[in-house]
Amino acid sequence: MSEEAATAGVVENLVTQFSSALDCFRELVQNSLDSGTERVEVWSEFTVGEGHVGTIAFHVDDFGEGMDENIIDNQLTQLFSSTKENDLTKIGKFGIGFVSVFALKPKAVLIHTGRGGEYWEVLFHEDRSFSKSVLEVPVEGTQITIFREGDYHAYREMVDGVRKTLKRWCSHSETEITFEDRSPSGGDFPELETINEPFEVEGQCAARVEVPGTEIALAYSFEPIYGFYNRGLTLALTDVGDQVFNEARSNRFRRISVKIKSRYLEHTLSRETVMRDENYEKAMELLDRGVEGKLQENLVGEIEELVGRPAWGLPEMDAYATLTAFLLSEPDES
Repeated sequence: MSEEAATAGVVENLVTQFSSALDCFRELVQNSLDSGTERVEVWSEFTVGEGHVGTIAFHVDDFGEGMDENIIDNQLTQLFSSTKENDLTKIGKFGIGFVSVFALKPKAVLIHTGRGGEYWEVLFHEDRSFSKSVLEVPVEGTQITIFREGDYHAYREMVDGVRKTLKRWCSHSETEITFEDRSPSGGDFPELETINEPFEVEGQCAARVEVPGTEIALAYSFEPIYGFYNRGLTLALTDVGDQVFNEARSNRFRRISVKIKSRYLEHTLSRETVMRDENYEKAMELLDRGVEGKLQENLVGEIEELVGRPAWGLPEMDAYATLTAFLLSEPDES
């Protein structure tokens, strides 16, 4: 097999490795966070063309360090064939996330970026070849635009999908992320939406555990969820304990919602779940202590406060039934 064919196979595997093509927006946001940006702006627009088909454009803009020619040549574009030279070699740091945009089958991808007094435009074509040229106008950070063909209905479906993708993967980001649909239905005025949400879980007797580099949110719930995050970006989010815990912890946390944010946790290569390494085990030990400590203390405290009330009505009876159900789900030794 030739080097070019092998590289093409690598590119195709990277393009199709995620469960949803829209997951590329998570990868682009992560690249932006790696650049040190203070915010990431995602916005979309639809331009009417001939007939029903128009141009769908999605933008991801950051204000971080940007890229100079060396980074473009050695980290962004090494997996792709230049329109001026055949430079297929190996993937670079920024290319791993960026290559995922081609899962959307774009007509073109346009990048404007600048660093150290250099300002560049890189245009990727439909066949994934690219051209590079110098920009005369200064650019702060990196601006990526993904172009697709489609009608307005396809645009609306993509807007909804991108919004859901950002909410799933980026809602607890430590960097501000916004989304704006600049071609809303009915000619309404565009509204800027903040993707970020407080780092917390829904449920009873909520508790928090914080140590340098790691934060855990806990609560009792009859429909628990389990989330793992690095810098607030989702590594794994599920309601099936077996997907992120061993059998013992999956059973132990069957009535406890958990979110763990840690700079030490990592995702697997497929981005589908959290890596179970030494840092994961340290997080599990911290989680165990939080459940046995603060969460149980909050549960007992709420039951004691409820029992101490001089009179009960239906709300108190319902609350007592709920709290004692959680208490009964705790191990006997607790």
